[in-house]
Amino acid sequence: MKLSRRKLAQYVASELMAGVDQSQLMRELAAYIVQSGTKNQLDMILSDVSRELALLGVMQVDVTTATKLTDELRNKITTYVQQSVDGGTDLQVSIAEHIDADILGGVIIETPNKRLDASTKNQLTKLRNS
Repeated sequence: MKLSRRKLAQYVASELMAGVDQSQLMRELAAYIVQSGTKNQLDMILSDVSRELALLGVMQVDVTTATKLTDELRNKITTYVQQSVDGGTDLQVSIAEHIDADILGGVIIETPNKRLDASTKNQLTKLRNS
């Protein structure tokens, strides 16, 4: 039986919230995606899971900086994300950190629904194009 992307995302999010073994869940998800022939929808499925987790009070945030995040900056990003969405301080923010020296400085914050590019590279590009 083939599930809709939404139902699949709801299932995965609820299992993650229930604390099931993540590696086993990911193996099951990968097997389902291969079996159902939905490999071309993988990015959309993962995005749907992120949205469902956000509805359940957990938001995955991708943060790109030129250097490693400090605890202070990690806390500021968490506060910024909590204030930017309806969940407020009850929202649990999970930060996936990425280091990319090409952005020169600043930060890029990506949530399932929003992208903030406050990188030095982006600001220089805007200045050059204006």
